[in-house]
Amino acid sequence: MRENTSPVKIPLLRPDQQDALALNQLLLKRKSHRNFKPQSITLKELSQLLWAAQGAVAPGRRTAPSAGAIFPFRILTAIELAPPQMSVGLYLFEPDAFRLKLMAKGAFREKLYQACMFQECILQAPLCLILYAKLTMVERVYGERAFNYIFLEGGHIGQNIYLAATALDLGTVAVGAFRDEMIRQILMLSADDIPVYLFPVGKPV
Repeated sequence: MRENTSPVKIPLLRPDQQDALALNQLLLKRKSHRNFKPQSITLKELSQLLWAAQGAVAPGRRTAPSAGAIFPFRILTAIELAPPQMSVGLYLFEPDAFRLKLMAKGAFREKLYQACMFQECILQAPLCLILYAKLTMVERVYGERAFNYIFLEGGHIGQNIYLAATALDLGTVAVGAFRDEMIRQILMLSADDIPVYLFPVGKPV
C-alpha cells in the first residue's frame, strides 16, 4: 500500500490477555454473522481484535503463525461508524507499535460493497478488517510455494479474528468473494499486494 505522510496515529488500548471464555466454549459459540446493528464498536474492542489477529507477543512472534516468521500480512481497517477517538477512514495496523495509522479519510464501505459483489454484510458493518499480503516477501524465501503459505497464514489470522469476535460478543464473517483488482484500486494497493480476506465486524442482530 502507498504510504501516507499523515501524522495521525491512534494508540490502541492494552489487550486483555485473560479470556472470559475457555477455548472449547469459544469454538462451540463461533459462527458467521452477516447482519449487524447500526452502531460502532469501541476502541477497546477494536484493539482486542487487532491484537488477536496480528499482535506482537515477543520479538519475532505474533499471535498467528507465519512460514519462516516472515509475517507478510498487513491489516487495514475501514471504519464507517467511528468510536469517539477516531474518524471515518482507512487505517493501517502497526503491530509492533500497537497503533493504527490513518491512511485516508472518508468512507470506503460502499466501494468495498461493490468490489465484494454486493454482499450486504459489507454494507451493514460499522467496520471492515481487510487482510492482504506482500507476495515478494514470501517469494524471496519460498519461491513458487509463496501463494500456498500466504493463504495458509490468512486462514490462521482469520480464525483468530473469529474467536476474538466471539469472545467480545461481536459478529463477523470471512469474505473471500471479491474482485481483486477493484480491491487493489480502492485501497491503493500495489501489484505485489495480494488481498486475501475481508472481515466485516459489528454487533450482531
